[in-house]
Amino acid sequence: GTLSIINSTFSQNNAANGAALVNWETATLAGCTISENQAEAGAGIDLSGGTLTVTDSTFSGNTATQRGGGIMVNLYTQAIISGTTFINNTAGDMGGGGILNMGTTSVVNSTFTGNETKPKETVYVYGSAINNYFGNLILYNSTLSGNTGYVTLNNQTGSLSLANTIIANTIGGWDCSTWDGTLTQSINNWISDGDTSGADCIRKPAAQHK
Repeated sequence: GTLSIINSTFSQNNAANGAALVNWETATLAGCTISENQAEAGAGIDLSGGTLTVTDSTFSGNTATQRGGGIMVNLYTQAIISGTTFINNTAGDMGGGGILNMGTTSVVNSTFTGNETKPKETVYVYGSAINNYFGNLILYNSTLSGNTGYVTLNNQTGSLSLANTIIANTIGGWDCSTWDGTLTQSINNWISDGDTSGADCIRKPAAQHK
């Protein structure tokens, strides 16, 4: 069916997947707060099917023991996210403290800060803010700063289109990297030391990392 949630709060819920919400069809969230939820995957939202639209909302303090602290976007799904803040969310294996994307996701006018990845094996490279894993990611007009992990934005075997975005101040690692992914566009970005060419986002991690 179709679900609309407006100006609501989901807090301190627990589940295997999607502690606040599991979506299979069409869901829209506007002006919502998703906070301090816990799950193995998609601690905030698990997008298992269909389409998810999120506007002017906040994901904070959500913890996924495996993947997708804020939102888990699975294969063959679509997420449209705008004007939304991801703060202090955490993911373990497969990463994506803010978002783990395996589908098609667009993120505009949004902020990621204080998000973290804690994989069991330190050799794995998973994005503390966003991990794009086999997905298609569009990231425009956004700021990713002060996230903790080996890399803030990891384009892992996916495609990334990046414009008018700041990625900086990563704690303990790189701002942006690619592992067998494709950078399809990089326009007017500020990454790490001021790079605007997207070179940082086409570097592969060190050989000992996967």
